[in-house]
Amino acid sequence: MPKNKLTIHDIANLKPAAYDQTLSDGDCLYVCLDKHSDVKYFRMLYSSPTIHRQRKMRLGKFPAMSLAQARIKRDEAASLIAQSIDPADYKKQIKQEQLEAKGNTFKAIAEEWLDKQATLNWQSTLDKKRMLVEKHLLPFIGRAPVSEITMQQAVKVLQPIADDQHWETLDKTCRYFKNIMERAIDQQLARDINWSRLRKQFGRGVSKKRPHVKVSGKAYESGTKRLKDIISEVLSYNMQPITAMALMTSMYTTLRIGAVVQVEWSDIDLDENAWSVDPRKDKFAYKKLMTEEDIEEKTITFPIPKQVLQLLRLMESVNMRHKGNDFIFHGIGKSGHLTTVAISNIFREAGFSKEQSVHGFRHIGSTLLNEQFREDGSKVFDKDVIEAALQHSGSGSDKDKIRAVYNEAEYWKPRELCLQFWADYVQDIIGATPQEVWDKKCEA
Repeated sequence: MPKNKLTIHDIANLKPAAYDQTLSDGDCLYVCLDKHSDVKYFRMLYSSPTIHRQRKMRLGKFPAMSLAQARIKRDEAASLIAQSIDPADYKKQIKQEQLEAKGNTFKAIAEEWLDKQATLNWQSTLDKKRMLVEKHLLPFIGRAPVSEITMQQAVKVLQPIADDQHWETLDKTCRYFKNIMERAIDQQLARDINWSRLRKQFGRGVSKKRPHVKVSGKAYESGTKRLKDIISEVLSYNMQPITAMALMTSMYTTLRIGAVVQVEWSDIDLDENAWSVDPRKDKFAYKKLMTEEDIEEKTITFPIPKQVLQLLRLMESVNMRHKGNDFIFHGIGKSGHLTTVAISNIFREAGFSKEQSVHGFRHIGSTLLNEQFREDGSKVFDKDVIEAALQHSGSGSDKDKIRAVYNEAEYWKPRELCLQFWADYVQDIIGATPQEVWDKKCEA
């Protein structure tokens, strides 16, 4: 096809009309003027060597791009086509590489943010954050320039999580998205959008409770019997003795499994029957870098029930102080301790994931302790004592939160009675001492 057919005069005489207009320069190059518009631009219409259909590609506006420059671009694109390279895809790739070189893609800022989190969080917490970012954000918006990301785009990316009603995952992912974009705003790479509004774009669903057997009210006896059957099956399941001990510790104490698997001998005072939980190991893993004073102030210390004391004495007697670290429930992974997954998956692997979970014992414990009454109708355990036993911080109404700031009561003796009552109930469910369970697992 003849090329270089147009002149500057031809382009200058192209006037707006009620229809789209094109002038051909030959060899796939056109000058276009859309209807009711006075903007003229160069465009290529070519057959893609990769998808085998016609594609359009804008080259630039006239007169910012001259006719001679447009012809050079056309010839460069023709050279790419001859090499079986789609020029439109190549153009996008070059632009993406330039953006990544400047470090202003969402992925680049996300990596910066995750690197910062590595200095603030324990490795297990960092791994969870990275997993959510890499699973729910980067595949869909990672290559986008942060300067072009809108609230509508963010909602579109996160909508599948809301559709599946995974509300806890949505809460966290929205928060991480906000933190990443706010980092970009601080670097003046993105528009100053109030990303705190992101979570409000979705419905406020109710997080699902962890599966647990109902043992309250009239269901106390039947629920307790069912719980005994489940625990008997679970403890008979093929697992290492140390894994069984970690599971039993979580059940006895109502501690979150993350705090249990990370407990170290230095956290335990066997003479005083006291266990100190580092705040960075519990659910309240602080996002800031904590000073020694912060850690000491936020550390939770609670009385050890006699069953747990027996279990810890057993761990000492079987020489479980590992050479490589101070963790009581040590593992072979990078962390040096058993993972939360290793414990929480036990009920799933044993076939009871829909009936009971490790965390579900906290639900049962809270319910059972709140349902204990004396003959005169008064409650055996005060609400504040139960919340302290469950290692809950101040929550609920603003009044409760303010009270929590000023209330430094430790309720040591009441908590001791409360936790021992619960441990005795768990002991009845298990139907065996830690030593008996250990010996049975070792024999297996």
